[in-house]
Amino acid sequence: MRRNVLSQKPIIDYFKQHFLNFEVDVESSVNLTDFNGNNVLEKIFAQRHNLVGATPVLAFFDLNGKRMVRRTGFANEKDFLLLANYFVEKAYKNEKFIRYKRKHR
Repeated sequence: MRRNVLSQKPIIDYFKQHFLNFEVDVESSVNLTDFNGNNVLEKIFAQRHNLVGATPVLAFFDLNGKRMVRRTGFANEKDFLLLANYFVEKAYKNEKFIRYKRKHR
């Protein structure tokens, strides 16, 4: 994921333009501050608070820390950008990603 998708210039540019980006390591014992201001280990934030078991996971949160969109696994750069656009367009409010994806193929 990091090598084949996240390193691509269109991905980097799109995500810098539209999001605040944070990578969370599901095995890390480094402290971070969660959306409620609590100190928590990265792995606890990922595994317990966001139910991350398998990786990669892409999660989009609103400005209040509420998770709005979550997807596990990505096949390619196109699908990754499509999911990001699904969030930017707020399409998640009206339809599941699979339906959105079918319409935008």
